[in-house]
Amino acid sequence: MEDKVKETQSRGAATAAVSAALATLKNASAAMSDARDGLPVASLSVEEIMASAREIYASACTPANTMLIIQAVEQVLRDPINQKDPEIWAFYANVRCCDYLNRWNGAEDADLAAAEHAVETALRLDPNHRRAVYVSGFLHRARGRHAESLAAFERVIALKPQATDRMIAEAYAQSGAQWMYLGHLERTGELVEKAIAITPPDSPAIGVFCWIAGRVPFLQGNYRAAIDWLERSVAIRRNFWYTRAWLIAAYALSKHIDAARQGLIEFRALFPQLNSVAMVINAERNIPHSHPLLIDAREKVHDGLMLAGLATGERPGLR
Repeated sequence: MEDKVKETQSRGAATAAVSAALATLKNASAAMSDARDGLPVASLSVEEIMASAREIYASACTPANTMLIIQAVEQVLRDPINQKDPEIWAFYANVRCCDYLNRWNGAEDADLAAAEHAVETALRLDPNHRRAVYVSGFLHRARGRHAESLAAFERVIALKPQATDRMIAEAYAQSGAQWMYLGHLERTGELVEKAIAITPPDSPAIGVFCWIAGRVPFLQGNYRAAIDWLERSVAIRRNFWYTRAWLIAAYALSKHIDAARQGLIEFRALFPQLNSVAMVINAERNIPHSHPLLIDAREKVHDGLMLAGLATGERPGLR
């Protein structure tokens, strides 16, 4: 009972922190708008704005919130003094890359290029900046450079090997994902386990770690084990289209058709633009794959989605 009380208090504190951070960013955006219109503005420090942006990104990462963060940080970067801060550039790249990889806010190639420019700027200012190196791993992934992506995530670990913070936990897990993308599934589980072991159980990052872990049994044809991981991931991170797509496919391929159809109803409600397998294939292009294991897995996802009832559409070639 005491543990449940503490858990409830912890959740309440986290919710309050996010609410306060959102209020700060909205006030900052309003102040910046007033400044452009020549009106008097309330003073908010860069430190307040950036701390709020990081809190929201870590705890309440949604399309609406990443848009708010990007707008606020772009205003911060208009000041030449702030342009000398590698952390601001790296964080900006982090959020822009997140939008691109998740296909949020209409992000396209120009957004990926903006993230790449921001990371390059951060690394020029500090070649060993951990967040900048970390984000470079995602940018390599988005370009299909999976060996380079793995090297970047491993470098994040090497820069601060004794750390137990969220960034190194994510670097462990993302290294595991990159080993999978390179065809070495046996390396993934161990690295995800390391990430989970040093991460608070109520952290949203656990949802990402479960997504990475769930693809290993899927690739091996063990759909029941994949479902266990993917259900955990969807319960924590409900706004990732790809996790839901793989979960629906795992249901369908393991002959749990009712669960697959129900999952597809929710998928259509959340992601109306992904109304056919062809549109899913188009969305998958944000992370190109060339390894046969991953290409085969994606084809199985498409098959599972069609079994669940998703329309085929006009299917372009896979990358």
